[in-house]
Amino acid sequence: MVQCYGFGNNLIQSIQYEPGCSCNRIFPVFAYTLLLTIVFLMYLPNIGETFAQSMPKDENNQLFKVTVNVTNNAKVSFVGTIHVAIDGTNQSKVINNVQFPSNQTVTHDFEFGAMFIPIGKGFTAEVVYGDDVFKRTYGVNTPANTPEIAKITIQ
Repeated sequence: MVQCYGFGNNLIQSIQYEPGCSCNRIFPVFAYTLLLTIVFLMYLPNIGETFAQSMPKDENNQLFKVTVNVTNNAKVSFVGTIHVAIDGTNQSKVINNVQFPSNQTVTHDFEFGAMFIPIGKGFTAEVVYGDDVFKRTYGVNTPANTPEIAKITIQ
């Protein structure tokens, strides 16, 4: 009869087992896994700090702005979505449930961190309205320090 220590109701308890019992194989694997988990959790807060420090910082908090002007020349009003996406990135912004009144222009501004959109980087502005009708226009971040204007017309 050999003793094996394992976890039970009293946290750690002595277990009696016969030779050939699986206790001598299970407990070392469990103990090793528990040790790795504890070490991982000890360093988890530092992983977040390291990731945040590795991200580029925009010291001036500069913004890249796209102003989308949607003109509705139709005789009826529409409700839709305006979407602006920076080409080749996962940077995008969406405004849902936008009212496009008949014979009027609606303007919305979209702001992105300028450090992620270099001069010459393209963007796409899109309006989806009605029964999935969409209109798109394309633009580029110019050296001018003014918002880029995207004009879309609903007929």
